[in-house]
Amino acid sequence: MPFSAGTPVHPLLTAPPPHPAQTPIPDAACMHGMDERDSQRDNEPVLVYARWAGRFEARTTRAGSAESRTHIYSAAIPPERPLRPGMRVRILATTPAWYTVPSEDPDTYDTYDAHVVGTVTGVVGWKGRKVILEIGNECKLNTISTARLHLPFVPNVTVDLDALCIPPGQREAQETDINAVAVVRAQPGDTRCGARTCWMPWRALVGDGFLWEPMEEDIGERPGIKPGRKTGRNIHVGHSRWLGGHPGIRFRERIVSMRISTESTHMFSGPSSSVPDESCYNRSSRVAAAQTCTTKPARTATPVRICH
Repeated sequence: MPFSAGTPVHPLLTAPPPHPAQTPIPDAACMHGMDERDSQRDNEPVLVYARWAGRFEARTTRAGSAESRTHIYSAAIPPERPLRPGMRVRILATTPAWYTVPSEDPDTYDTYDAHVVGTVTGVVGWKGRKVILEIGNECKLNTISTARLHLPFVPNVTVDLDALCIPPGQREAQETDINAVAVVRAQPGDTRCGARTCWMPWRALVGDGFLWEPMEEDIGERPGIKPGRKTGRNIHVGHSRWLGGHPGIRFRERIVSMRISTESTHMFSGPSSSVPDESCYNRSSRVAAAQTCTTKPARTATPVRICH
């Protein structure tokens, strides 16, 4: 359709194309800022929603050690970006919301921080239509060193793998393997573990009052009880009286001395005697006949016999 005299014409339709030498060159500072944003985006962990599926221990390491334990997570929700080896990921573990509120929708999930943040080290296996990725955990709060993530194999959607990593004839995931209608809710106050190293945010969890420790003068006593250490009743005071109440004498020796002094009342009446008595022998070893019993006059009329 020919243009009339009063019809406005767009400048790009009439202006000649610029000369290549006159093409504006992007500013170096602008390009540097774009590179920094891209690098920050690459270094920022990719968020993955997965459920905890179990753990296993390697047979090549000492059982029970942190290096031998590996946690397993399974994800049906596609990640923010396709995962590939060398990419840093962060796992947020999911739980169905109807666990706590039965009236919630079955496709609604709550999350908690699993403290699993690290780099995808590679593909360690395949299970049906799922690919198994291994993640080296950087968080020191979680004692495990590695985690495995089971993902539905959907090229350029869940994973971005090289053709050499894919075995021949590997089946892709079906539509039923992916949960595209899930609603994930983050917990209020989620601190988002960034790993490298991590620590528990105590002040965010329990407040500054957790750091206060009671002093000695703040610790009260029960009403009606005098403060200080309470002494117990000595029920063996009658046994220790025969040997002068020495605190180092064992309870068995006190009983033996009690028997000796009692039998000596009926067997001996003289001020001194050197006749050995069977009660002086060690009960656990009858061969201790070398022990001799001597008597020495006591302050009372009844002599007290002491075993050496």
